[in-house]
Amino acid sequence: MLARMKTLARYSLVVAASIMCGCTNSNDPAQQANAKNNPKDGKVEPVDRPFMEHPSGEFETAVDAMADAIKRLRALPEWNDWIAFSAQGMGDRADSYHFAEIRMRRNELKLKNAIDIDIESVTKQAHVPRSCLSKNEDVFSVEKATPIEAARILDVIFRDYLGIRPHTGEGDDYAVAAEW
Repeated sequence: MLARMKTLARYSLVVAASIMCGCTNSNDPAQQANAKNNPKDGKVEPVDRPFMEHPSGEFETAVDAMADAIKRLRALPEWNDWIAFSAQGMGDRADSYHFAEIRMRRNELKLKNAIDIDIESVTKQAHVPRSCLSKNEDVFSVEKATPIEAARILDVIFRDYLGIRPHTGEGDDYAVAAEW
């Protein structure tokens, strides 16, 4: 049952992301490979897949999946475009969904709406040094954070500021994806 719920959650996230970006027409032209979706090893992944998605069976938690994505993003020769980390959790009712998004570019985080984030509280809850998160106008910086520290910061923001809650029966995890 848990595996079926995770599969449904993953497909719901993909469908929601497709609707939000307007990618609902099956006749959309295929994207060309570029630095963002062309890995260094020459193995080209299909362009219709997210840069990262969880649960996919590859990672144990959303934090692990985000840390791996951040590590791979930082390894890119160029990273000039924003990538959206989208999370999906339980909505107001057990049978509903809630979505949230944090955009990231290099070491910058940007929220869709301006939210007053308590940096001291976030870093404490994420169990990372205070220096791992700073703010400059409407952009937050995770420049001094390792990929796992940055992922823990994203997790705290998703949960405490953007309202992402695990679904009943899913343990303490939620679905997350990263897409250009």
